[in-house]
Amino acid sequence: MAKQICDITSIGPASDLGSFIRSFEFQFFTGCLPVQPVINDGLLFGDLNDQNNCNLCPQDLPFFNIVNNSDRIHFQFQQLDNLNGQNPQVPFTYGWNDPNLGNPIFAKGSIYDCCTDEVVNEFIIDAASEYYVGLYEVKNFEGVSTYNNIQAITIDPLLVGSDCFYIKFEFRNVDDTGFDVFYSEPFIKNTCNDSTVLIEGKYTDGAIDDFGYFYGLPVVVDANGTAFKYSNKYRVRGEVEQEGNEIQKEFVNNVTRPTRSQRCRNYALRLYPVPLYAANKLSNNMNGKEICLNDSPGFELTATIEKNRNVGKYWIIDTELQRCGNFNDFSCDC
Repeated sequence: MAKQICDITSIGPASDLGSFIRSFEFQFFTGCLPVQPVINDGLLFGDLNDQNNCNLCPQDLPFFNIVNNSDRIHFQFQQLDNLNGQNPQVPFTYGWNDPNLGNPIFAKGSIYDCCTDEVVNEFIIDAASEYYVGLYEVKNFEGVSTYNNIQAITIDPLLVGSDCFYIKFEFRNVDDTGFDVFYSEPFIKNTCNDSTVLIEGKYTDGAIDDFGYFYGLPVVVDANGTAFKYSNKYRVRGEVEQEGNEIQKEFVNNVTRPTRSQRCRNYALRLYPVPLYAANKLSNNMNGKEICLNDSPGFELTATIEKNRNVGKYWIIDTELQRCGNFNDFSCDC
């Protein structure tokens, strides 16, 4: 891997992204391309040099996934696990590397400072609120079940030892000769209370989204793990603003008295520039059964998600959503 260099004279606030200057020594790669994860929403990279911030257009600034201290960062993998196998009747013994329990390892990780590349959390478990290695069940149209390997972990930003960080994940490879390595996008804590929007798409239990992420509970979990459902929450700089009210009424036989009415509130969602992978992740979130903004449910997308920019690779998302209340039924009123 090419050596990473970070040149910083001073670290500015989270809003001053230009204070982070990242560059890499150019180096030719030989042999195979980096291994890619089985499922990926664009936030994971087989090599640090593949990250968005290493391939910027002149018009684009480095991008960091902003997180509040109250957030949780959710990761799900579906790496083939031949150590534990795929039999739901056999207990799983290989889990995440927990130094306190000394359990056998299938998955491990460390957290690094963005600029120094120094380890700030040697064991990812120290910054995790929940994690597991296990299996999930999928049934075909005939009701026949198959079981797929799944690994998940949730990071608590308060437990991470840096305000700007990225994560290195390692999973036992299929031949058990070493580890497949993946890197997360870089994260930055929202220390300056920048205006942000937390966007989540709710999927039904057992659903699988367009990226392949599973939204149910695993049927098998390793001895030291805890079953939990995946969340696609993603925070971005921007704002959501109510811009209008829409009253919808239903009438019968052209009578002026309505039989039902409903009030809907119209909102504008305006975000700071984001790279394509973040735009795709956000569109996948909005493809869910229900959209939640800042943990408030009931939003629906009423416009398209477009790039809105002719130069550079970044998207400037400016779209519309609607949130409607319950229908008021007047059909039985005299």
